[in-house]
Amino acid sequence: MCDGSNEVPILSSGITRRQLQRFHEDFVIVDIREEKEFGNDQKKKLISGIVNVPMGVILSSGIKGQKKTKGLLCCVFARISHVQEVTMTCLYVYIFNKAWRASEHSKKLFGNKKKICFVCPRGTRADLVTRWYNANTAFDCYTLKGGYSAFDEPFAKDDDWVYVVVLAYGEENPEKVGLALNLVNAGTAKGKTSTLILMANAVWLATKSFRTKNQFKLSDTFKPWEEQFANLFSKHGQLICCTSCLKERKINDDDLIKEAVKMQGPDLLVIKFFLIPKKKKIEMQKKNVLIEGKKKKSKSITHEL
Repeated sequence: MCDGSNEVPILSSGITRRQLQRFHEDFVIVDIREEKEFGNDQKKKLISGIVNVPMGVILSSGIKGQKKTKGLLCCVFARISHVQEVTMTCLYVYIFNKAWRASEHSKKLFGNKKKICFVCPRGTRADLVTRWYNANTAFDCYTLKGGYSAFDEPFAKDDDWVYVVVLAYGEENPEKVGLALNLVNAGTAKGKTSTLILMANAVWLATKSFRTKNQFKLSDTFKPWEEQFANLFSKHGQLICCTSCLKERKINDDDLIKEAVKMQGPDLLVIKFFLIPKKKKIEMQKKNVLIEGKKKKSKSITHEL
């Protein structure tokens, strides 16, 4: 069973401890706590190369005021050429100013890293900061799920963060497609990191050729399926396609929409709803899940639809 450590989410704003450890070199890792919290704390030793950039100004100020600050900092990027360490000002400029990002001084501070991961004690504050940056920039910003507690509690439940729906029906069953899209969008509406996994005939929904035909319609009970997909992506939801299912149907990478991510043996550790045939569902319920070499029974909640 895949534990997800080989995949960095393309659209999701949260990453796991394993993903951060595996792709450590890709990230500028920022502890957003205030200086007095960071100073003598031992937690910072858990992640090598982490820098402290307090983000209280974003957490305590309104978005309107922050937009003014953003504009001001974009104008003063030339003034920070002497800065020898990562500060809030140069982090702002690094994110908002492409020209400075290509400068030699920027490369000395940040290297060629294209992503930023914000960290706090339990992930709550960092999530707020990440949401603000993702809403105001096109830069890839992420939150370490669970914050530093992810290192102390590696087996802790993550139900508040992860919401996964598996769909294995395509145009032959419009009702289940509509229900699956409703469920995954309900997760994003509640602030959860939501993922829709497409298997079997459902993978056609992620192809350009299928969308070009534009003949598939849901009943009036549901919003149009194209609109629901757009809503999922706008809230940083993730779309995963089963690699084997794509190969079985001879679907090439060029035919996949840009938001689709291929994954072999999708991570089903925290599944809540299985929209798949009953026989297959029973088989999956009988299996145990391996987590870091230890067996743990799956407690997935299933709904017959």
